[in-house]
Amino acid sequence: MGKALRAAAITAGGALLAATPVIAAVVAPTASVSATAAFETALRASVQDVYILTLSAPTCDDDCASTVTTHLTATGCDRVRVFPAVGMVAAHCAPAAVAATAEATTTTTTHGRTGGVVDRLAALPGVSVVSPDGIASLPLPSTPSAAAAHGSYPRTRQGGSSKFWGLDRINQFALPLDGVTNTTRCFPRRGKGVTIYVVDSGIAEKHAQFGNNGRVTSIVAPGSMIPSPADDFGHGSHVAGIAAGRTSGVAPAATVVGIKVFGTLHGTIADVVSAIDYVAAAKASKPAAKIILNASFGDGHTSAASWSAAANRAADVGVLFITAARQDGGDLCVDNPGSAAGSLTVASSDMTDMRVPGSSNGSCVSVIAPGDSVLSVDAATDAGLTVLSGTSMAAPHVAGLAALIMAEAPNGAEMREADVYQAISQGAPTVGGLPLAFVGPECTAA
Repeated sequence: MGKALRAAAITAGGALLAATPVIAAVVAPTASVSATAAFETALRASVQDVYILTLSAPTCDDDCASTVTTHLTATGCDRVRVFPAVGMVAAHCAPAAVAATAEATTTTTTHGRTGGVVDRLAALPGVSVVSPDGIASLPLPSTPSAAAAHGSYPRTRQGGSSKFWGLDRINQFALPLDGVTNTTRCFPRRGKGVTIYVVDSGIAEKHAQFGNNGRVTSIVAPGSMIPSPADDFGHGSHVAGIAAGRTSGVAPAATVVGIKVFGTLHGTIADVVSAIDYVAAAKASKPAAKIILNASFGDGHTSAASWSAAANRAADVGVLFITAARQDGGDLCVDNPGSAAGSLTVASSDMTDMRVPGSSNGSCVSVIAPGDSVLSVDAATDAGLTVLSGTSMAAPHVAGLAALIMAEAPNGAEMREADVYQAISQGAPTVGGLPLAFVGPECTAA
Protein backbone atom coordinates (compact mmCIF):
# COMPACT_ATOMS: atom_id res chain seq x y z
CA MET A 1 0.00 0.00 0.00
CA GLY A 2 1.05 3.62 -0.43
CA LYS A 3 2.78 5.74 2.16
CA ALA A 4 -0.45 7.29 3.33
CA LEU A 5 -1.75 3.78 3.85
CA ARG A 6 1.33 2.14 5.28
CA ALA A 7 2.75 4.93 7.86
CA ALA A 8 25.20 12.15 -24.47
CA ALA A 9 24.37 10.54 -26.78
CA ILE A 10 23.94 13.57 -29.09
CA THR A 11 20.92 14.22 -31.26
CA ALA A 12 20.91 15.81 -34.69
CA GLY A 13 17.69 16.69 -36.46
CA GLY A 14 15.86 14.74 -33.78
CA ALA A 15 17.65 11.47 -34.61
CA LEU A 16 19.63 9.70 -31.90
CA LEU A 17 23.23 9.09 -32.93
CA ALA A 18 25.35 6.31 -31.51
CA ALA A 19 27.80 8.59 -29.76
CA THR A 20 29.13 8.04 -26.29
CA PRO A 21 26.97 9.85 -23.71
CA VAL A 22 28.51 12.90 -22.14
CA ILE A 23 28.30 13.03 -18.35
CA ALA A 24 26.90 16.37 -17.30
CA ALA A 25 29.20 18.62 -15.36
CA VAL A 26 28.30 19.46 -11.80
CA VAL A 27 28.97 23.14 -12.36
CA ALA A 28 26.42 25.34 -14.10
CA PRO A 29 26.77 25.04 -17.87
CA THR A 30 26.06 28.69 -18.67
CA ALA A 31 26.72 30.69 -15.51
CA SER A 32 30.23 32.03 -14.94
CA VAL A 33 32.12 31.06 -11.81
CA SER A 34 32.09 34.66 -10.55
CA ALA A 35 28.37 35.07 -11.19
CA THR A 36 27.67 31.80 -9.40
CA ALA A 37 29.76 32.85 -6.40
CA ALA A 38 28.02 36.21 -6.23
CA PHE A 39 24.61 34.55 -6.37
CA GLU A 40 25.57 32.11 -3.61
CA THR A 41 26.70 34.98 -1.38
CA ALA A 42 23.48 36.92 -1.97
CA LEU A 43 21.38 33.80 -1.47
CA ARG A 44 22.88 33.02 1.92
CA ALA A 45 22.47 36.63 3.01
CA SER A 46 18.82 36.58 1.94
CA VAL A 47 17.82 33.89 4.46
CA GLN A 48 19.33 35.62 7.48
CA ASP A 49 16.64 36.43 10.06
CA VAL A 50 13.89 35.12 7.77
CA TYR A 51 11.22 32.92 9.29
CA ILE A 52 8.47 30.81 7.78
CA LEU A 53 5.20 30.73 9.66
CA THR A 54 2.74 27.88 9.23
CA LEU A 55 -0.72 29.15 10.05
CA SER A 56 -3.38 27.13 11.84
CA ALA A 57 -5.73 27.51 8.89
CA PRO A 58 -4.74 25.49 5.78
CA THR A 59 -5.27 28.49 3.48
CA CYS A 60 -5.03 32.26 3.84
CA ASP A 61 -7.40 34.49 1.84
CA ASP A 62 -6.96 38.22 1.21
CA ASP A 63 -8.37 39.22 4.60
CA CYS A 64 -6.11 36.72 6.33
CA ALA A 65 -3.09 37.95 4.37
CA SER A 66 -3.81 41.55 5.28
CA THR A 67 -4.21 40.70 8.96
CA VAL A 68 -1.05 38.60 9.12
CA THR A 69 0.95 41.26 7.31
CA THR A 70 -0.30 43.90 9.73
CA HIS A 71 0.67 41.79 12.74
CA LEU A 72 4.11 41.06 11.34
CA THR A 73 4.79 44.68 10.47
CA ALA A 74 3.73 45.74 13.95
CA THR A 75 6.17 43.17 15.35
CA GLY A 76 9.06 44.74 13.46
CA CYS A 77 9.17 42.38 10.46
CA ASP A 78 9.39 43.33 6.79
CA ARG A 79 9.71 41.59 3.37
CA VAL A 80 6.50 39.66 4.03
CA ARG A 81 5.62 36.91 1.52
CA VAL A 82 2.21 35.27 1.88
CA PHE A 83 1.63 31.78 0.47
CA PRO A 84 -2.17 31.72 0.51
CA ALA A 85 -2.90 28.30 -1.01
CA VAL A 86 -0.92 26.48 1.70
CA GLY A 87 -1.58 28.85 4.61
CA MET A 88 2.00 29.94 5.19
CA VAL A 89 3.96 33.20 5.41
CA ALA A 90 7.63 34.17 5.21
CA ALA A 91 9.03 37.37 6.71
CA HIS A 92 12.33 39.00 7.58
CA CYS A 93 12.37 39.67 11.31
CA ALA A 94 15.65 41.11 12.52
CA PRO A 95 16.09 40.71 16.29
CA ALA A 96 16.88 44.39 16.86
CA ALA A 97 13.80 45.53 14.95
CA VAL A 98 11.54 43.07 16.74
CA ALA A 99 12.94 44.02 20.14
CA ALA A 100 12.47 47.70 19.38
CA THR A 101 8.73 47.27 18.80
CA ALA A 102 8.03 45.87 22.25
CA GLU A 103 11.08 45.72 24.49
CA ALA A 104 8.93 45.21 27.55
CA THR A 105 7.31 42.08 26.17
CA THR A 106 10.20 40.51 24.27
CA THR A 107 10.82 37.09 25.75
CA THR A 108 14.34 36.00 26.55
CA THR A 109 14.99 32.29 26.04
CA THR A 110 17.94 29.98 26.12
CA HIS A 111 18.25 30.66 22.37
CA GLY A 112 19.16 34.27 23.03
CA ARG A 113 17.86 37.10 20.85
CA THR A 114 16.78 34.77 18.03
CA GLY A 115 14.75 32.75 20.48
CA GLY A 116 12.97 35.94 21.48
CA VAL A 117 11.99 36.55 17.87
CA VAL A 118 10.65 33.01 17.50
CA ASP A 119 8.60 33.37 20.67
CA ARG A 120 7.14 36.68 19.50
CA LEU A 121 6.21 35.22 16.13
CA ALA A 122 4.74 32.07 17.64
CA ALA A 123 2.52 34.21 19.86
CA LEU A 124 0.91 35.98 16.91
CA PRO A 125 -2.77 35.11 16.33
CA GLY A 126 -3.29 32.16 14.04
CA VAL A 127 0.34 31.02 13.96
CA SER A 128 0.90 27.30 14.48
CA VAL A 129 4.61 26.71 13.77
CA VAL A 130 7.62 28.98 13.26
CA SER A 131 10.69 27.71 11.40
CA PRO A 132 13.77 29.53 10.17
CA ASP A 133 14.28 29.87 6.45
CA GLY A 134 17.37 28.10 5.20
CA ILE A 135 19.32 26.84 2.23
CA ALA A 136 17.87 23.97 0.25
CA SER A 137 20.20 21.89 -1.88
CA LEU A 138 20.03 19.95 -5.10
CA PRO A 139 21.75 16.58 -4.83
CA LEU A 140 25.02 16.29 -6.66
CA PRO A 141 24.54 13.89 -9.58
CA SER A 142 25.89 10.47 -8.78
CA THR A 143 28.55 8.96 -11.01
CA PRO A 144 26.91 6.85 -13.73
CA SER A 145 27.88 3.22 -13.94
CA ALA A 146 31.14 2.56 -15.74
CA ALA A 147 29.28 0.75 -18.51
CA ALA A 148 26.98 3.68 -19.27
CA ALA A 149 29.80 6.18 -19.01
CA HIS A 150 31.49 4.32 -21.85
CA GLY A 151 28.36 4.08 -23.97
CA SER A 152 27.44 0.53 -22.96
CA TYR A 153 23.80 -0.07 -22.06
CA PRO A 154 21.84 -3.17 -21.10
CA ARG A 155 21.52 -5.74 -23.84
CA THR A 156 18.04 -6.59 -25.02
CA ARG A 157 16.67 -10.07 -25.69
CA GLN A 158 17.18 -9.39 -29.37
CA GLY A 159 20.86 -8.63 -28.84
CA GLY A 160 20.57 -4.87 -29.23
CA SER A 161 21.25 -2.08 -26.74
CA SER A 162 18.63 -0.13 -24.78
CA LYS A 163 19.84 3.45 -24.26
CA PHE A 164 16.54 4.55 -22.72
CA TRP A 165 16.69 1.59 -20.40
CA GLY A 166 14.48 3.19 -17.77
CA LEU A 167 11.57 3.52 -20.22
CA ASP A 168 12.21 -0.07 -21.25
CA ARG A 169 12.30 -1.37 -17.67
CA ILE A 170 9.04 0.11 -16.40
CA ASN A 171 6.95 -1.72 -18.99
CA GLN A 172 8.10 -5.31 -18.45
CA PHE A 173 8.07 -7.66 -15.50
CA ALA A 174 11.58 -9.10 -15.62
CA LEU A 175 14.98 -8.76 -17.21
CA PRO A 176 16.43 -8.99 -19.81
CA LEU A 177 14.99 -5.92 -21.48
CA ASP A 178 12.88 -6.34 -24.60
CA GLY A 179 13.79 -3.06 -26.31
CA VAL A 180 10.25 -1.63 -26.09
CA THR A 181 10.30 1.92 -24.71
CA ASN A 182 6.72 3.10 -25.18
CA THR A 183 3.33 2.14 -23.83
CA THR A 184 1.07 3.76 -26.40
CA ARG A 185 -1.08 0.66 -26.76
CA CYS A 186 -2.28 1.00 -23.18
CA PHE A 187 -1.90 4.76 -22.80
CA PRO A 188 -2.81 6.29 -26.18
CA ARG A 189 -3.10 9.81 -24.77
CA ARG A 190 0.59 9.59 -23.71
CA GLY A 191 -0.09 11.92 -20.77
CA LYS A 192 -2.01 14.58 -22.70
CA GLY A 193 -4.18 16.72 -20.45
CA VAL A 194 -1.92 16.31 -17.41
CA THR A 195 0.42 19.03 -16.18
CA ILE A 196 3.66 18.06 -14.47
CA TYR A 197 5.23 20.85 -12.44
CA VAL A 198 8.97 20.31 -12.07
CA VAL A 199 10.22 22.27 -9.04
CA ASP A 200 13.92 22.39 -9.71
CA SER A 201 16.62 24.46 -11.48
CA GLY A 202 14.44 25.57 -14.39
CA ILE A 203 13.99 23.97 -17.81
CA ALA A 204 15.66 24.55 -21.19
CA GLU A 205 12.22 24.86 -22.76
CA LYS A 206 13.50 25.23 -26.36
CA HIS A 207 15.38 21.94 -26.31
CA ALA A 208 14.39 19.53 -29.10
CA GLN A 209 12.97 17.05 -26.58
CA PHE A 210 10.41 19.66 -25.57
CA GLY A 211 9.41 20.79 -29.06
CA ASN A 212 9.64 24.55 -28.59
CA ASN A 213 5.86 24.72 -29.07
CA GLY A 214 4.66 25.87 -25.65
CA ARG A 215 4.14 22.38 -24.23
CA VAL A 216 7.05 22.94 -21.85
CA THR A 217 7.61 26.28 -20.11
CA SER A 218 9.74 27.56 -17.24
CA ILE A 219 9.09 30.26 -14.63
CA VAL A 220 10.77 31.52 -11.46
CA ALA A 221 9.09 30.83 -8.11
CA PRO A 222 6.99 33.89 -7.24
CA GLY A 223 8.90 36.33 -5.03
CA SER A 224 12.28 34.68 -5.61
CA MET A 225 15.50 36.65 -6.08
CA ILE A 226 16.47 34.29 -8.95
CA PRO A 227 16.75 36.52 -12.04
CA SER A 228 15.83 34.11 -14.85
CA PRO A 229 13.87 30.88 -15.41
CA ALA A 230 16.63 29.50 -17.66
CA ASP A 231 18.24 26.28 -16.49
CA ASP A 232 21.79 27.33 -15.61
CA PHE A 233 22.61 24.03 -13.94
CA GLY A 234 20.92 21.34 -16.06
CA HIS A 235 19.27 19.28 -13.33
CA GLY A 236 15.71 20.44 -13.94
CA SER A 237 15.90 19.91 -17.70
CA HIS A 238 17.21 16.39 -17.23
CA VAL A 239 14.40 15.61 -14.79
CA ALA A 240 11.75 17.09 -17.11
CA GLY A 241 13.15 15.11 -20.04
CA ILE A 242 12.69 11.84 -18.14
CA ALA A 243 9.12 12.70 -17.23
CA ALA A 244 7.98 14.05 -20.58
CA GLY A 245 10.69 14.35 -23.24
CA ARG A 246 9.69 13.62 -26.84
CA THR A 247 11.75 10.41 -27.02
CA SER A 248 13.43 10.39 -23.59
CA GLY A 249 10.24 10.74 -21.55
CA VAL A 250 7.63 8.44 -20.07
CA ALA A 251 4.71 10.77 -20.89
CA PRO A 252 5.72 12.67 -24.05
CA ALA A 253 2.40 14.47 -24.48
CA ALA A 254 2.12 15.84 -20.93
CA THR A 255 2.39 19.56 -20.33
CA VAL A 256 5.39 20.56 -18.21
CA VAL A 257 5.92 23.72 -16.18
CA GLY A 258 9.32 24.19 -14.59
CA ILE A 259 9.36 26.31 -11.44
CA LYS A 260 12.88 27.45 -10.74
CA VAL A 261 13.90 27.50 -7.10
CA PHE A 262 17.59 26.64 -7.54
CA GLY A 263 19.78 29.27 -9.17
CA THR A 264 22.80 27.01 -8.69
CA LEU A 265 23.05 23.95 -6.50
CA HIS A 266 21.26 25.94 -3.82
CA GLY A 267 18.02 27.79 -3.22
CA THR A 268 15.91 28.90 -0.28
CA ILE A 269 13.28 26.93 1.54
CA ALA A 270 10.93 29.92 1.23
CA ASP A 271 11.23 29.66 -2.56
CA VAL A 272 10.41 25.95 -2.38
CA VAL A 273 7.32 26.78 -0.34
CA SER A 274 6.46 29.50 -2.87
CA ALA A 275 6.64 26.98 -5.72
CA ILE A 276 4.48 24.47 -3.88
CA ASP A 277 2.00 27.24 -3.12
CA TYR A 278 1.89 28.17 -6.82
CA VAL A 279 1.00 24.60 -7.78
CA ALA A 280 -1.55 24.25 -4.98
CA ALA A 281 -3.21 27.48 -6.10
CA ALA A 282 -3.43 26.16 -9.67
CA LYS A 283 -5.21 23.03 -8.46
CA ALA A 284 -7.47 24.91 -6.05
CA SER A 285 -8.58 27.31 -8.80
CA LYS A 286 -9.31 24.46 -11.20
CA PRO A 287 -10.22 21.25 -9.34
CA ALA A 288 -10.76 19.38 -12.62
CA ALA A 289 -7.10 19.88 -13.57
CA LYS A 290 -4.83 16.83 -13.47
CA ILE A 291 -1.73 18.10 -11.67
CA ILE A 292 1.50 16.43 -10.59
CA LEU A 293 4.41 18.06 -8.74
CA ASN A 294 7.86 16.48 -9.08
CA ALA A 295 10.42 17.41 -6.41
CA SER A 296 13.75 15.72 -7.19
CA PHE A 297 15.52 17.05 -4.13
CA GLY A 298 15.41 16.78 -0.38
CA ASP A 299 17.14 17.82 2.78
CA GLY A 300 17.39 16.67 6.33
CA HIS A 301 17.53 19.73 8.54
CA THR A 302 14.95 21.19 10.83
CA SER A 303 14.01 24.19 8.71
CA ALA A 304 12.77 21.82 5.99
CA ALA A 305 9.73 21.18 8.20
CA SER A 306 8.16 24.12 6.37
CA TRP A 307 8.19 22.43 3.02
CA SER A 308 6.87 19.18 4.49
CA ALA A 309 3.91 21.18 5.79
CA ALA A 310 3.48 22.84 2.39
CA ALA A 311 3.66 19.46 0.63
CA ASN A 312 0.97 17.99 2.87
CA ARG A 313 -1.32 20.96 2.32
CA ALA A 314 -0.81 20.82 -1.45
CA ALA A 315 -1.66 17.11 -1.38
CA ASP A 316 -4.79 17.94 0.60
CA VAL A 317 -6.10 20.11 -2.25
CA GLY A 318 -5.40 17.40 -4.81
CA VAL A 319 -1.84 17.88 -6.03
CA LEU A 320 -0.10 14.54 -6.65
CA PHE A 321 3.31 14.97 -5.01
CA ILE A 322 6.23 12.88 -6.34
CA THR A 323 9.51 13.17 -4.46
CA ALA A 324 12.98 11.67 -4.68
CA ALA A 325 14.36 9.62 -1.81
CA ARG A 326 17.56 10.94 -0.30
CA GLN A 327 20.92 9.75 -1.59
CA ASP A 328 22.78 9.53 1.71
CA GLY A 329 21.33 6.20 2.75
CA GLY A 330 19.82 7.80 5.83
CA ASP A 331 16.35 7.71 7.30
CA LEU A 332 13.98 9.41 4.89
CA CYS A 333 11.41 9.99 7.62
CA VAL A 334 12.81 13.36 8.57
CA ASP A 335 11.71 16.81 7.55
CA ASN A 336 11.85 17.04 3.76
CA PRO A 337 9.30 16.62 0.96
CA GLY A 338 9.79 12.86 1.02
CA SER A 339 8.49 12.63 4.58
CA ALA A 340 5.17 14.24 3.68
CA ALA A 341 2.34 11.78 4.19
CA GLY A 342 0.68 12.69 0.89
CA SER A 343 3.69 12.09 -1.34
CA LEU A 344 4.93 9.16 -3.38
CA THR A 345 8.63 8.88 -2.62
CA VAL A 346 10.91 7.08 -5.03
CA ALA A 347 14.13 5.14 -4.50
CA SER A 348 16.62 4.40 -7.27
CA SER A 349 17.40 1.11 -9.02
CA ASP A 350 20.16 0.21 -11.45
CA MET A 351 20.31 -1.75 -14.71
CA THR A 352 20.62 -5.06 -12.87
CA ASP A 353 17.55 -4.55 -10.67
CA MET A 354 19.53 -3.67 -7.57
CA ARG A 355 18.76 -0.76 -5.30
CA VAL A 356 21.48 1.83 -5.87
CA PRO A 357 23.79 2.08 -2.82
CA GLY A 358 22.93 5.18 -0.82
CA SER A 359 19.34 5.39 -2.01
CA SER A 360 17.21 5.75 1.12
CA ASN A 361 14.81 3.00 2.09
CA GLY A 362 12.34 2.52 4.90
CA SER A 363 8.71 3.19 5.65
CA CYS A 364 8.65 6.62 4.02
CA VAL A 365 9.80 5.26 0.63
CA SER A 366 6.92 4.17 -1.58
CA VAL A 367 8.36 2.61 -4.76
CA ILE A 368 11.58 2.19 -6.69
CA ALA A 369 12.31 3.23 -10.28
CA PRO A 370 15.26 3.39 -12.68
CA GLY A 371 17.71 6.04 -11.53
CA ASP A 372 21.20 4.87 -12.45
CA SER A 373 22.82 6.07 -15.68
CA VAL A 374 19.68 7.62 -17.16
CA LEU A 375 19.90 9.33 -20.55
CA SER A 376 17.93 12.57 -20.83
CA VAL A 377 18.11 16.26 -21.78
CA ASP A 378 21.40 18.15 -21.78
CA ALA A 379 20.44 21.76 -21.03
CA ALA A 380 23.75 23.05 -22.39
CA THR A 381 22.77 22.00 -25.93
CA ASP A 382 19.82 22.48 -28.27
CA ALA A 383 19.24 18.80 -28.88
CA GLY A 384 21.85 16.80 -26.96
CA LEU A 385 21.35 14.20 -24.29
CA THR A 386 23.45 13.32 -21.28
CA VAL A 387 23.67 10.68 -18.57
CA LEU A 388 22.98 11.40 -14.89
CA SER A 389 22.34 9.12 -11.94
CA GLY A 390 20.46 9.47 -8.67
CA THR A 391 17.08 9.32 -7.02
CA SER A 392 16.45 12.61 -8.83
CA MET A 393 16.26 10.56 -12.03
CA ALA A 394 14.04 7.88 -10.49
CA ALA A 395 11.28 10.26 -9.33
CA PRO A 396 10.35 11.62 -12.81
CA HIS A 397 9.87 8.06 -14.11
CA VAL A 398 7.06 7.84 -11.56
CA ALA A 399 5.77 11.33 -12.38
CA GLY A 400 5.56 10.28 -16.03
CA LEU A 401 3.82 7.01 -15.17
CA ALA A 402 1.33 8.90 -13.03
CA ALA A 403 0.65 11.24 -15.96
CA LEU A 404 -0.05 8.28 -18.25
CA ILE A 405 -2.49 6.83 -15.74
CA MET A 406 -4.25 10.08 -14.88
CA ALA A 407 -4.62 11.05 -18.55
CA GLU A 408 -6.59 7.88 -19.34
CA ALA A 409 -8.70 7.80 -16.17
CA PRO A 410 -12.05 9.64 -16.22
CA ASN A 411 -11.46 10.47 -12.55
CA GLY A 412 -7.79 11.31 -13.08
CA ALA A 413 -8.15 14.74 -11.48
CA GLU A 414 -9.39 13.10 -8.30
CA MET A 415 -6.61 10.52 -8.03
CA ARG A 416 -4.48 10.76 -4.92
CA GLU A 417 -1.23 9.21 -3.77
CA ALA A 418 -2.85 5.94 -2.70
CA ASP A 419 -4.70 5.58 -6.01
CA VAL A 420 -1.60 6.11 -8.12
CA TYR A 421 0.46 3.88 -5.85
CA GLN A 422 -2.01 1.05 -6.35
CA ALA A 423 -2.00 1.55 -10.13
CA ILE A 424 1.79 1.50 -10.50
CA SER A 425 2.51 -1.24 -7.96
CA GLN A 426 -0.24 -3.73 -8.74
CA GLY A 427 1.37 -6.86 -10.12
CA ALA A 428 4.78 -5.17 -10.10
CA PRO A 429 8.04 -7.00 -9.55
CA THR A 430 9.96 -6.40 -6.33
CA VAL A 431 13.31 -4.64 -6.73
CA GLY A 432 15.48 -3.86 -3.73
CA GLY A 433 12.65 -4.75 -1.36
CA LEU A 434 10.26 -2.27 -2.99
CA PRO A 435 7.66 -2.51 -5.77
CA LEU A 436 9.09 -1.34 -9.09
CA ALA A 437 7.06 1.49 -10.61
CA PHE A 438 5.33 -0.43 -13.36
CA VAL A 439 2.76 0.10 -16.12
CA GLY A 440 0.87 -3.02 -15.09
CA PRO A 441 0.95 -6.67 -16.12
CA GLU A 442 -1.54 -6.12 -18.93
CA CYS A 443 0.63 -3.46 -20.61
CA THR A 444 4.07 -4.93 -21.14
CA ALA A 445 4.37 -4.34 -24.88
CA ALA A 446 3.83 -1.40 -27.24
